[in-house]
Amino acid sequence: MPTSKRPTPGCETGSEEASLTLGGFFATIAGMGKTIICLLRETVSSHPDSLYMKERRPEGWVGATFREVAEEARRVAGFLLSRGLRKGDRVALLAEGRNSWVSAELGILLAGGISVPISVKIRERGEILLRLKHSESRLAITSEKHVAKITGLLDELPLLEGILLLDETLAELSRRCPPVPLWPWGDVLEAGKAFADASSQVLSSVEEAIQEDDPATLTYTSGTTAEPKGILLSHRNYWENASDGDAMYPLPAPLYMLLILPWDHSFAHTAGLFIFLKKASVIAAVEPAGTELGTIRNIPRNMKEVGPTYLLVVPALVENFRKTIQTQIRERGGIGAALFRTAIALGTRVNGNWFRKRWDPISLAAWPVYLLLRAFIARKVRVSLGGRLVFMVSGGSACSIDHVRWFTALGIPVYQGYGLSETGPIISANTNKKGSFKIGSSGRPFPWAEVRIEGENGEALPQCETGEICVRGQCVMLGYWRNEAATREAIVDGWFHTGDLGYLDEDGFLFIVGRIKSLLVGENGEKYSPETLEQHIVDNVPLVSQVMLYNQQKPFTVALVVPDAQRVREMLEANDGTGATDAVLDAVIEEVRLALQRYRKDPALSSVFVDTWTPKTFALLPETFSEENGTMNSSLKMVRRRIVERYQERIRRLYDVEEEPLNPSNREVLRSWLAREST
Repeated sequence: MPTSKRPTPGCETGSEEASLTLGGFFATIAGMGKTIICLLRETVSSHPDSLYMKERRPEGWVGATFREVAEEARRVAGFLLSRGLRKGDRVALLAEGRNSWVSAELGILLAGGISVPISVKIRERGEILLRLKHSESRLAITSEKHVAKITGLLDELPLLEGILLLDETLAELSRRCPPVPLWPWGDVLEAGKAFADASSQVLSSVEEAIQEDDPATLTYTSGTTAEPKGILLSHRNYWENASDGDAMYPLPAPLYMLLILPWDHSFAHTAGLFIFLKKASVIAAVEPAGTELGTIRNIPRNMKEVGPTYLLVVPALVENFRKTIQTQIRERGGIGAALFRTAIALGTRVNGNWFRKRWDPISLAAWPVYLLLRAFIARKVRVSLGGRLVFMVSGGSACSIDHVRWFTALGIPVYQGYGLSETGPIISANTNKKGSFKIGSSGRPFPWAEVRIEGENGEALPQCETGEICVRGQCVMLGYWRNEAATREAIVDGWFHTGDLGYLDEDGFLFIVGRIKSLLVGENGEKYSPETLEQHIVDNVPLVSQVMLYNQQKPFTVALVVPDAQRVREMLEANDGTGATDAVLDAVIEEVRLALQRYRKDPALSSVFVDTWTPKTFALLPETFSEENGTMNSSLKMVRRRIVERYQERIRRLYDVEEEPLNPSNREVLRSWLAREST
């Protein structure tokens, strides 16, 4: 039987037509090995006219083929080189997702530069300044929507030589007369083409000099437990994730994805942009709006228009999808709603943890009924999600097991994964391959990531024992930018120490327990990871919307609770409209207290969650944990140190004078929530 050999580590020659179309930029290049440029060249050669990017403009959806994206990237590279960019120079990229976002980053890489993607969700002036200044970015690429975040910092950025604007409207900016040049995108592409056409040999020599272990991106940690650090990822890091990652989710091409996550996000960056570059499939950007909320509201319509095959999500998105579906089913009512609830209940029972389904007599009888009902309800739900959604892949933080069970019962499984920016980011994930999905786990480690669990003395622990997750392989970062001490601390004898606690079970699935730096510390020095208990409280205490547990060598654990204002209002309405009297508010507080007390007194819960770490008392908070107030990062993980800083006085009072939750502070918080809900 004829066989074909994949040309690694070099690049295949590809079609002469595709190479000539790009002015010889990809011609006669050999030996670059495992680079992003190699991925680009392979796909342009094999699928030059296949669609890669889509964005929604006023006139409708506008696409760009692989050939067109590569040509625009070539022009961007030409412009950067004409401005004196040298190999290893940094170029910041701060913009919402769009077709030119990808060609801009690929252009930086083609010019031998290092891309510094910055989250559009960062609002704090100091956070953006830190990234631009620490990276010593020579140039910045941004959009009209976000350019003010950079122009307002120019007096403190002496190394920034100019701004490339992904838009054409410069009237307002021109009136401000920024102290550095500002080039609209059309001028960038025109000047870049002129340089590329006149200096094709320069471009080819720059590309040929790009090596596997050259830095490709400089991204910054979210700073959930410490100040942000710059992570240097190489071309090889991305190549390993993208080249082998595409095989982990076998689906017939072409695939379609609405890339909802911010494109600088390491998860979206690799599992979206680069894996779909390898898959020769289609990425669509969410239609931007004037506000972040407006953009979010565009997602349902864009889902129907794009028809994604699968989605990359974070737990908050999974929760929102579930709430939306449940609301729609509840509003329809009738027999359809009853059948829906029955299907979910049966599916949750018979699926077990999916890796081992249930085959007891009751489940055997339930299977045919469940499959029939699932086929009926899943088709209708899938239509509302674009018509061809097969599954979702969740990263960023642990997704609620209850949500995973619910969507799996619906026939649209959520595959939890695990990784860090420092590992490119993918380490492990559940997949749609047979025998590769176990609910509650983060899947098996992928081929490029060797995982071991270390004890406190650095010893390798056996299966099912919890310790620090350590990773070795070609996915591990080059190091932290200009921070050798942090690099030496993180990478020891080739093993990257993730700072996360977990274990590998008897089937090789990885389970995440929590962050070492998030550990609660009891009065006796004993330590505990709170994430599992926090998630259980949110999933099972209706009046609690968000919660963070706290104990730093104190006699007991306390909880900071964000109440579910809608549930609180429903409780008040059930009290014959007597209003927010102290007695009614105390009834709400008492219900929260009793629900939390169950974790200490209910044998079914106290056998799972140790009494020392279940909250003895709690403070209700007047605001949600959010990106806006800095208490959540762009992955929607709690930034614990900032929460503690923000509410340190409430925490102190919990231990001193407010041990009893029926107190004036909690009543006033509830009143403030109700006042907002009624306006």
